[in-house]
Amino acid sequence: MLASSKYGYIRTIKFALPHILIALIVLLHLYYSFTFVSEIDDYISDECWYVSSARNLLIKAFNIMPRYVTADGLLGLNIELSDLSARSNVIRTILGYGGRVVKSDYSLTQLIYVEVPGHLDTRELLEIPGVKSVIPGFRYPDYSSITSYLNTEHPPFTKYFIALSIALCGDRPICWRLPSLIASSITLVLTYLIIRSIINGLTGSYLGVVASLLLALDNLFRSMSMVAMIDMTLALFTTLTLCLIIKGRLLAGLISLNLAFISKYSGLFVAPIYLMISISRGMRPINVISYVALSPLLALVISSIPLIILQGFGQWWYEAVENAIRWHLSVKTLSGPPTAAPWEWLLGVNPFILHYRYIDGAWVADMVAKGNNIIYLIVATTSLITLPAINKLVDGGIISKFTWTTFLMYVFIWFLGSRTQYSFYMVQLVPSIYALLMIYVYWLTSKENINYLIKRWLELLNMIARWLSGEVRVCLHVELKERSEK
Repeated sequence: MLASSKYGYIRTIKFALPHILIALIVLLHLYYSFTFVSEIDDYISDECWYVSSARNLLIKAFNIMPRYVTADGLLGLNIELSDLSARSNVIRTILGYGGRVVKSDYSLTQLIYVEVPGHLDTRELLEIPGVKSVIPGFRYPDYSSITSYLNTEHPPFTKYFIALSIALCGDRPICWRLPSLIASSITLVLTYLIIRSIINGLTGSYLGVVASLLLALDNLFRSMSMVAMIDMTLALFTTLTLCLIIKGRLLAGLISLNLAFISKYSGLFVAPIYLMISISRGMRPINVISYVALSPLLALVISSIPLIILQGFGQWWYEAVENAIRWHLSVKTLSGPPTAAPWEWLLGVNPFILHYRYIDGAWVADMVAKGNNIIYLIVATTSLITLPAINKLVDGGIISKFTWTTFLMYVFIWFLGSRTQYSFYMVQLVPSIYALLMIYVYWLTSKENINYLIKRWLELLNMIARWLSGEVRVCLHVELKERSEK
């Protein structure tokens, strides 16, 4: 009886350990990321666009005023001027109330950023001739029309999360970044669940833990989890879509696909593989095509209702759809950070530097959108090697098809003219790459599978040799069959 009890206890520990490990990985990821990024009390790279638009949405669409309180209890105010001659009067008033002028040397916009005691009545500032508006919150970056910028070239969904975080937590950098930190943590868990759903038993659980651990250690994933941008939310819903497809929950997968799309338009790059898998699993092609064609548009309209009310449908449609398509398929800028074609993401060429830190008299890049390119190349190479046996993989080849179809969509739009792509776009695919790595590790440890793969390659090479010698020819047959009702 004692031995049986001891065996049961050990067995329970063995099955509980993967859950404990994944929880530990998530907690360490959160701790490291939060600690690292909490020291950066300013905009990181493209945060200036997404945070500013989220703040503007909060004010203009939801009539909620952000609040930024300094360590010594002062309130941050952005004072917008219609006449620069009012600057001296504004500064005199702020100093008279015991406040301080933090930034008055804006060059691209007519702003003054100040920090004032809480008892200051902002209506007094508005009465100063030449003052256009007083906007509470963290200081705006120095860009033209930044106080009215809504970032309509990208969908609004992630910016709602940033705005919510500002409303609940405060308009400060660490609060802006909470949505990405939360999204990255959920993505780690989803990666674990994907492997666990495909490979049964403790083997699947521990391989899932390894996949999540490698993902957490990936520099690209870790860097993007610490910035208030839209790409980590995209990665979350892309990974969730894959997880739901694997579990056979196609309707839920379509909903997740739509959430990825309204996070960033490249979320729709998952649509081709979703179509193929859904049709192969028995869904009527006309239904699937209709769902995939119409539901993202419906999701975009519904999620943009605050913007539509604010701008009017015609203006919103022009900016968010017509102009956005033209903008995304163009060369957006000839200056700025180095661009990288999709195949360069795999090689680590021209990585996007998110942040510099001044260390020992020199500027050092401490946040770089460059992942573990050795693993990326190993997975890409293994995908090519196992291609003849893709349907025999333990997941039926779903993750491989999902990953590389999405990747090829980036290549496709690159040839259409979207040459301004950056290395951090790769974060959408990084979770599925590590999941795919574990699939290959598991499948290729079987001698039987290796023999099958060699056999398939020999058959393929023999067929190519016979075609080159003229012994056989390639014919394509399309056959329509009546569907048998089950």
